[in-house]
Amino acid sequence: MSGRSMTQDAMLASLQDIRLPEASAGAGVADVFVVIGLTALLALAVLAVLGALGLRNAPLRRVSMPVRVAEALRLPAGPRRVALLHLIRERDPLRYAVLAEGHTLYRRGGLKLEAIEEEARKLV
Repeated sequence: MSGRSMTQDAMLASLQDIRLPEASAGAGVADVFVVIGLTALLALAVLAVLGALGLRNAPLRRVSMPVRVAEALRLPAGPRRVALLHLIRERDPLRYAVLAEGHTLYRRGGLKLEAIEEEARKLV
C-alpha cells in the first residue's frame, strides 16, 4: 500500500475492476460431487440426532414356540405344511433331517400333513 488514503470514488472504481476467474473445466462435475457430499453429511447428521433422541426401532419381541406352532396350525393346508416344516427345521434340525430322508417334504405327495403336524406338536 502506498500509505496515502484513497478517495471514495477511486476505491469504488478499483472495486469494479475485480473480476472472478472463468469457470474451469470440470466445474459442473465438481459441483455435483459437492452436493452429493453435503447431502450425505446432512443424512448422517439427521441419523445422529434421531439416534440421540432414542427414536430407534423397537426391539423385536421373541414369540414362543407354542404360540408359533399354534399360529401355523391355523393356516390353510399348503402354507401350514411349509410353516410347520420351517419350525421343525429351526427347532430340531436333526429331526428335520430324519424326516427329509427319502421324502420330498414340501410337495403334496411327500410326507403326510398329519405326520408333520404331529412332529410340530412335539416341539411344544
